[in-house]
Amino acid sequence: MLATAGDPILDGLEEVASEVHVLDGREPPARPIERPIDLLVVSSRVGERRAALLPGIVAGLAPETIACLVEPIDAPVEEALGGVAEPHRRLVRLRLRYRDGVLRAVGPANASGLLELAAGARGTDARPRSWLARLRPSTRGRGVVRDVLVRVVRVAGPAGVEPDEDREEEAPEWLTAAARSGGVDIRGWSWALSTGGAYPTQKLVWYLGPRGEDRPALVVKQTRNVADNRRLEREFEALRTVGDLDLGPSTVVPSARFVGRVGDRLVVGESAVAGVDIRSVVRPGTDDPALRAVVDWLTRQALLTRRAVAPGAWSAALGELLARCEAAYALAPSESAALRASIDRLDAAGGALAAVFGHGDAGAHNILATPDGRIAPLDWEGAEDAWPPTWDLIYFLRSYAGTRPRFGATSTARHHLIDGSRLTPALGRALAAYVADVGVPADLLVDLFHTCWMHRAVKEAARLPPARRDRGSFVRLLRAGLAAPRIALVEAARAR
Repeated sequence: MLATAGDPILDGLEEVASEVHVLDGREPPARPIERPIDLLVVSSRVGERRAALLPGIVAGLAPETIACLVEPIDAPVEEALGGVAEPHRRLVRLRLRYRDGVLRAVGPANASGLLELAAGARGTDARPRSWLARLRPSTRGRGVVRDVLVRVVRVAGPAGVEPDEDREEEAPEWLTAAARSGGVDIRGWSWALSTGGAYPTQKLVWYLGPRGEDRPALVVKQTRNVADNRRLEREFEALRTVGDLDLGPSTVVPSARFVGRVGDRLVVGESAVAGVDIRSVVRPGTDDPALRAVVDWLTRQALLTRRAVAPGAWSAALGELLARCEAAYALAPSESAALRASIDRLDAAGGALAAVFGHGDAGAHNILATPDGRIAPLDWEGAEDAWPPTWDLIYFLRSYAGTRPRFGATSTARHHLIDGSRLTPALGRALAAYVADVGVPADLLVDLFHTCWMHRAVKEAARLPPARRDRGSFVRLLRAGLAAPRIALVEAARAR
């Protein structure tokens, strides 16, 4: 590896390579390089002193060597690389994209359009953004190095293939094969790879499209941890389920294209959906078409999937959730008792409270507004077959109200949902419309409200260190609701 000291690429390579030699141009390697070099990584802007080492390095390359150049490459490096791109070797030029000092995306140098979008770059033009622009930064670069510079860098194909600039953009062979299994031919397509987000459950996301296009036709998610395979598998199943539903003219969802594996980790391919984050177009406090579209989607989905639950089913499922909440948080006895009472009332409703197919994470951050005026719910890995009605909508209303925050996220949610504000009547109308159409007993709304935040608090606990759990957004909202004499959102819904 030819790089500067402290290069973040180094950490990733050391995790996966049997030997890593860092040549900084100041002194010889710490130990002789006795093995043939099978992966040469040239980091960006290494300078003349380090570039002078390249002729000797090239002489020691193995026949099947892949040379990865992290662009922009200095002129001295270009001049020194004449012996690398021989017919039996592959030369891959990658570009890394950073934002606020954090590695965001990687892709071939000549796939600049996809790469910029994968990095979340927001241009000054008004063109619609696909979900490419919805990426969160990674907290470190080593995950990308591990999955790109070792696996992805081998995008070239088998050794012995003559280097061809037109092949440089092609996706890895394993990804091409996985797509082919689903009837999708991505040969010759451009690609870019996002680095994923700060949470371990967030995925590596590939964006692929015909060469020359700035927008993807296909999105492929790849788990970073084997333990998350089931979550991604669930997304594939959910997309298949909702793909068979008539969700109306206002809703479009990605179509499930293929599922496969790379090693022991799952990959899922989905059609790409163009649009903008719905939070950029909502107009809280008005007769908002975006809010109406979300209510219509969730109402239709509930009506098409609702089913009666067996006696005791709500008590069993929500009771287990309560036990997990009590294990994660220091709930007061009165809080536990109030939640148990809510669960008992929901269970006692029997057939009057049907279960529905739920998205599981229907926050505004997971919904796009498309150029043709529809909404596109994304990220279905939290979907559930037997979901309490109203949970998805209540969760959405929290994030919807938060698009125009007056305070912090929790205080804003409490202001609009619990205490009451000028926006609360509009939120209540949305909830009332859903309740009336789906047939949810109005006297259970408070209990559904409390158990919704119990569920969110349990999910949040998994990503918070124990010392910070009691400051989590959702457990604070749960406690605020349990302590409040009334829930303004529920009162507004009942008043309609």
